[in-house]
Amino acid sequence: MAIDCSYLQQKITDLKALIDEYEAASLALATNKIQQFTFDTGQTTETVKSMDVDKLDAVIDSLYNRLAVMCARCPGGGGVIIARPAW
Repeated sequence: MAIDCSYLQQKITDLKALIDEYEAASLALATNKIQQFTFDTGQTTETVKSMDVDKLDAVIDSLYNRLAVMCARCPGGGGVIIARPAW
């Protein structure tokens, strides 16, 4: 079954925009420019406070991992290799 890369490309574009938004919020919180930030995904609303910067950074790392997997699934993305010891 072939992967619909146009669908993945749209998801990648959306994910990049979300990462940019999270990083901007993290930077603003970390530099004390703001005290809290609210994300509205259309399904849920989440408020992050300055004391939650570490949690926010963990979410950003998770989003980057998801982005790497999606990019690898598209042709030319490098693919994914699972290596196991061959004893």
